[in-house]
Amino acid sequence: MTTPMEVEEDEQHLPVPEWNSDDEPGVKWTQVPPTSSLHNLTDSWTLLPPSAYFPVRQSSYSTLKKKSPSLRPAYTPVMGKMVRHSRKMIHLTSKLNCLKSYISSHPTRRFFITNRILPSTSGYVCVVFVYCRTLRQNMSPEFDRLDDMLHLSTDSWRNERIKYLATLPTAPFIVKSAVKALGGEKPVIMGKGYLTQRHYTGSNYVEVDVDISSSKVARSIAGTILKRSDVTVIDEGFVIEGVEEVELPERLIGAVRFIHSKVERLASEMGEGDITIEDDDSVISTEDEEEA
Repeated sequence: MTTPMEVEEDEQHLPVPEWNSDDEPGVKWTQVPPTSSLHNLTDSWTLLPPSAYFPVRQSSYSTLKKKSPSLRPAYTPVMGKMVRHSRKMIHLTSKLNCLKSYISSHPTRRFFITNRILPSTSGYVCVVFVYCRTLRQNMSPEFDRLDDMLHLSTDSWRNERIKYLATLPTAPFIVKSAVKALGGEKPVIMGKGYLTQRHYTGSNYVEVDVDISSSKVARSIAGTILKRSDVTVIDEGFVIEGVEEVELPERLIGAVRFIHSKVERLASEMGEGDITIEDDDSVISTEDEEEA
């Protein structure tokens, strides 16, 4: 019987369901091949190259505290989008029509959606990224266990386990220095009181919404990067923290590289036909905004 370790890594993964960019409203955030030269690219994103995979906890972590680069992420990025609105938009999987249609069209696949809510000069910008699970079942029992918990467990569990990782492989010296001083390149479990983090689930997806304006440190880091994002390359990833031995080694949920991406150019106002707002849970209430 063939074991997961005996299967080539690419063969462990399913193809990604095609995203039809023709259905996507507003400005397109362009995906480029991971082999592309970064120098002449603007407003682009790509898969994180294997050489840049973040270090994660290994099987020996409980005794040796050892971390090594993750294997290929279990989820593959499908689409990135920046949405501008006068209020803090939440649960975009149920509101952004092109995304809602895509998720519902693939009921047998699992999706992980991230929504970073950034303050801007004219309201707020949601930076949305969609990841699809491509790692086949039973290729990594440790990840399967944690992925089931991610989709089926409680918000409290997710707040304790979802870890954010980021580095700046290319950035002006002043940006790198400021971000380092603020601790912006250290792994962080955002839901542990660091930021306001909300979770929304459907039959085949988990959406994680993070309100950057809820933390002075996060606002400072984001503001520093955004001012020079047109000359900055950002690598980011998410991992479910493994605590018990049966949950190790860890593996990245998903990871992506942002290339010289400027919010002012990419953020789109959505029209009435692009977003469906049907209930009071579509935007953060005035009371929540005051608390944040």
